[in-house]
Amino acid sequence: MQGPVHALVAVPGGKTSYLSELKAGKEVIVVDQTGKMRTAIVGRVKIETRPLILVEAKTAETVAVVCPHEGNRMRKTAIPVTSLKAGDEVLVNLHGGPRHTGIEIDE
Repeated sequence: MQGPVHALVAVPGGKTSYLSELKAGKEVIVVDQTGKMRTAIVGRVKIETRPLILVEAKTAETVAVVCPHEGNRMRKTAIPVTSLKAGDEVLVNLHGGPRHTGIEIDE
């Protein structure tokens, strides 16, 4: 299993646990592609921290980090978000409405 520590996982007894609450030896419920459920024992837990960066944009929800190429402003280059500096130009793709898990929804 993998995901953010605030994600929920099913455990026996009709309950759920946060991924951050899992420990080696704890029982969880797993489901195969046909929907068949069974219990499994957690072998080990590894929580990795990742550096985060906040990119604020007016009236934009998602920023694609694509910048003008050095030496040729017509050519665009993808760069790591960690390389952004104040004043850098980025290409923004505006969507028509709000999204949930990447799918456009009506509100």
